[in-house]
Amino acid sequence: MKNNKGNQEFIWRENDESSSTLLKYELEADHWVRAIKSAERKHNSASIGETFGVVGLLLGLILNLILLFVLLITDLIKYLRK
Repeated sequence: MKNNKGNQEFIWRENDESSSTLLKYELEADHWVRAIKSAERKHNSASIGETFGVVGLLLGLILNLILLFVLLITDLIKYLRK
């Protein structure tokens, strides 16, 4: 494959040290870093401790709501009996 100079050397990337070339490389590197970090965030799972913590909080909330409901019903029954 011929490059701009007409010889057979295939240079798939510019290898000069010009500011425009360095800027292109910097933009491409930023793109790949963002892509990798995004993929890591999507596939990052929670630890077992965090999972049990959330399950424990949800169970506590459910039990407290049930207790509140039972206490409200008993207070309502006591009030209606008076």
